[in-house]
Formats: sequence, structure tokens, C-alpha cells
Amino acid sequence: MRYFVRICITFFYIYTTISFFITILAENLRNEMNRTFHARITWNQVAVMVVAAVLAIWAFWIKQALLAVVFLLMLIVLIERIIHTTYTVTTDGMLVLYYGRFTKGREIKLSDIRKAERFKGWLTHGVDIFYGANDHVAVQPVNEIEFLNFIQNSIIKK
Repeated sequence: MRYFVRICITFFYIYTTISFFITILAENLRNEMNRTFHARITWNQVAVMVVAAVLAIWAFWIKQALLAVVFLLMLIVLIERIIHTTYTVTTDGMLVLYYGRFTKGREIKLSDIRKAERFKGWLTHGVDIFYGANDHVAVQPVNEIEFLNFIQNSIIKK
């Protein structure tokens, strides 16, 4: 019985030590991780995809395979861009705008960002990011308010 108690106490100490280090490690990783926001799919993107699909089907219908292949390639590029567009704030102070494999992305230093504000147009809404001398970019994250707050907090920290 005495050995059993010693074994239980030893395992308890090992368990608490490991859980303590895991908690510290998780907290450090949480503070030093990249934050990624995905882009929202808008109605006009869906409309362009539907038009490209209809034109591809129409081109096959009239036996114009080359034209159909062009529309299918356009559809592939559109779908790939919609699925893979992300906005990432890195730990080294960069905002990386990634638009998929077929489109060149953009990197903006958080220290170069002058201001970020929400915009609402007639057909769309998103976040305008003003950086550099006269440059700006419009992004459409899924959760605009959270993205805007994160960018503004990151600007204040830097």
C-alpha cells in the first residue's frame, strides 16, 4: 500500500509538471502565431462564376471546344481565387494579402498602415486599408469588425 501511494504521488507530480509546461508553451505560441482571416464570397463573384459556367456549357453545345476550354480555365482561376484568398497578419509585423496561386499577392508592413476603416458601398462592403504615401487596398474578410479591430490593435502595438 505504501508503494502504491508513492507511485500515485509521483505520477501526480509528473502530471502537474507536464501540464504546467504545456500551459506555458501554449500561451507563448498563442502570443506568437500568425492570424489568418478568410475572404468573404460576394454575390458578384458567384454571378461571374455562373456566367462563365453557362458560357462554357454553351460553347460545348455549339461544338466550340477551344472556347469552352477558355471559359473552363477562367472558371478554375475564379474558383481558386475565391477559395484561397486570405489576409494574414504575421508575427514579424506584416499584413500578407494572398489571392491564390495564380495571382500575385501583396505584403504591407503594419508600420506603414496609416488607417483602416470600414466602407459600405451600394453593392458591397469591406475594409479599406490606407498605407504608404497614397496607396490603399480594399479587403473583404468574413468578419470585418474582428479584422478591423485586430489591424488597429496591431498598428497600436507597433
